[in-house]
Amino acid sequence: MSVLTLDNTEEWKVIAEYPKYEVSSLGRVRNAKKEYVRIPDINSKNYARLRMVVGGHIIRKFVHRLVAEAFLENPENKEMVDHINGDNTDNRLSNLRWSTRSENMLNGKVRKDKKHTTLRNIVKNGNWFRWRVCVKGQIHTSENFKTEKEAYEDFLSKCNELSTYIRLHSTEAFSSVVQV
Repeated sequence: MSVLTLDNTEEWKVIAEYPKYEVSSLGRVRNAKKEYVRIPDINSKNYARLRMVVGGHIIRKFVHRLVAEAFLENPENKEMVDHINGDNTDNRLSNLRWSTRSENMLNGKVRKDKKHTTLRNIVKNGNWFRWRVCVKGQIHTSENFKTEKEAYEDFLSKCNELSTYIRLHSTEAFSSVVQV
């Protein structure tokens, strides 16, 4: 059964591994038989997590992972589910994608400390902004930008390059280990 909402159509799918439960494209989980929507716990890293009873045992699962496994194909067999907008509580299908660990780390997440701006990897130096990221022990930095937004947009455009760099260097490291 689908429920129409103001911003999206909600689609429900049975969770293959746990057929007593269904997950929706809007990031909700319910009991399949009673259609009772479950309220998740929020852990210390702000991820929604549910406890489900399976075979008499309590299993904890992240809601974003349940949504991705039910709705998103993963042809490259990527191991992580990334929240595109950086909000770990936004488990809508439209906000999730499969990613590698390095791709997930390159995605901007909200920061709350005074050393950085509100976006992860964007640092302020006087009146200037730039992005900075450490990949395999090597620090990559950008030129200076007048606004945080300009620095972040440049960072996003470089993410693909950095992700390719990581894959190449990981392959080289693996090749050298295999040849020994």
